[in-house]
Amino acid sequence: MSSKDVIKEFIATNFQNWEKQDFPQDIDFSTSDNELYKLDTGEIVLFSYTNVNITGTERAKPQIRVFLEGAQAPFAFAKENNYRFFLFTIFTQDDSMATGLTAFAPRNFIVSLETNLDNETSRRDLRSLYDYVQDNLNNKNFIRCPRGSHNAGINQASFINIGDKSNRITNVFENYVTFFDNRPYLESKDINSATPISDENTTESSEENTSRIVPSATTFTAPEQVIYYGVPGSGKSHEIKHKLETEYKIPEQQQDLFVERTVFHPEYTNADFIGQIMPKLVQGKTDFVFKPGPFTSILKKALCDSQNRYVLIIEEINRGNAAAIFGELFQLLDRIDAASKTTSHDGSLNTYGKGWSEYFVMNSEINNYIRDSDDTFDGKALDINGIHFSANTGIRLPPNLSILATMNTSDQNVFTLDNAFQRRWDMKLIENVFGDTEEETNQRNAFVDSAKQITWEKFQTAINIKICKMSEAAGLSSMEDKRLGCWFVRAEKTTEKDKDGKDIYIIRNEFFAEKVLKYLWDDAFKFCREKVFNGYTNLESLTRDFKGDKEFSVFKDLFSETEN
Repeated sequence: MSSKDVIKEFIATNFQNWEKQDFPQDIDFSTSDNELYKLDTGEIVLFSYTNVNITGTERAKPQIRVFLEGAQAPFAFAKENNYRFFLFTIFTQDDSMATGLTAFAPRNFIVSLETNLDNETSRRDLRSLYDYVQDNLNNKNFIRCPRGSHNAGINQASFINIGDKSNRITNVFENYVTFFDNRPYLESKDINSATPISDENTTESSEENTSRIVPSATTFTAPEQVIYYGVPGSGKSHEIKHKLETEYKIPEQQQDLFVERTVFHPEYTNADFIGQIMPKLVQGKTDFVFKPGPFTSILKKALCDSQNRYVLIIEEINRGNAAAIFGELFQLLDRIDAASKTTSHDGSLNTYGKGWSEYFVMNSEINNYIRDSDDTFDGKALDINGIHFSANTGIRLPPNLSILATMNTSDQNVFTLDNAFQRRWDMKLIENVFGDTEEETNQRNAFVDSAKQITWEKFQTAINIKICKMSEAAGLSSMEDKRLGCWFVRAEKTTEKDKDGKDIYIIRNEFFAEKVLKYLWDDAFKFCREKVFNGYTNLESLTRDFKGDKEFSVFKDLFSETEN
């Protein structure tokens, strides 16, 4: 089957709730390559299809080519009617033509070409897009190849996993069509004025034939660098999740596109964070290529797409040696907060305004990765959203890149954050209190022991009072940070209802014993266990008795401080 037929069959078979619409009779393009669908929301969208062709079969990497002329008329029709427009293709050629694509099955990924077709008249070689996915997919079902990460001569493209014919995946494609506002005609008509990629100039190294990105001003001037801190389970990661969805307007379905997440730990290094040179098997030979870390990956995305906000999330930032992990990038955390400044250290007179890093660092690996579009770096300079990026251009954080981090104040830290490091962040305490949302109400009222009507809030309050009193008596101020957070364990919904018909939530006896009791025994009360627990000498007997019939009688006078 052709690319067009595979995609049309996939949509018709798996999305029968979408209503296919008729085109007006006076249109001047072939409806066999284009379809109008009304989604569940009532919105009408236009799907356009093009085939994948293979050329240069004698090469080590044959070209994966599409032709875009046939999509121009439907693109104009979508523009006239303000429809969201999607241009889809999929690899359907012989597997032997997918040379080097071992990290994923190209037949399983619909490719959405997110580009402005106002002045597209040429064929495009998508090989560099597929190579980008090969290096960056990492078992994800969705990945976007942003501008600056390829040399296909288009804006960008998304790869959407639909599985194989015997085991189709539908939710990724459905989310993409539902949530992504693919109306590239809203962008500048000149965005694709770069020299087309063809057989003749694919390997050109002259700067005249380099795909250049048309400069565009960013709408972001106030990036955030925030460390959320608090006791274990106070909801720090939840706070970041809420911020992404409500304030940053990045729904969960799109966070793979705009968010990179990493976790610091004692063995985490600067090379893990930035990237490192790694061996790679290319055509049966071992080569060494730069494998970007989360910092470099999100930095390139943000630089190449100034119209969207990007976020780097660092969980447990104080569990690793943050100063060593950041290394010279520490300098980038100072942002310009006043009038724009100009630097001419590389002779290009780049102008950096509010929100950019005030100082730059030189890093050849990051610089090469930002300018490179495949494994064979050719040394070209690029104009990336108003910045002329050459080999001499320093690295800075753009204003559309924020960094959010979490930190447990109770961690037995291997490293601490020094004042110079903390000064460059805003610190936000996540208070260990329940709010009034439905989710928080269900959590606070969840039964740990339904027979005795002991809720999670009642236990948590009592044990935290005990921790604070033990801390005061022992003169250990750090013990207060051992308090249990509201979300240290999460409640589960049962099938039962209370007398008012509301759902009943519980925290399972076994889960409580294995997680909460273990934390209290090994951490919070490890220096004063005899004052808290009723004669226990080991954790094994404590958890066994709790899971048996003793439950909260394993504690000494636990609730006396909170009873009226």
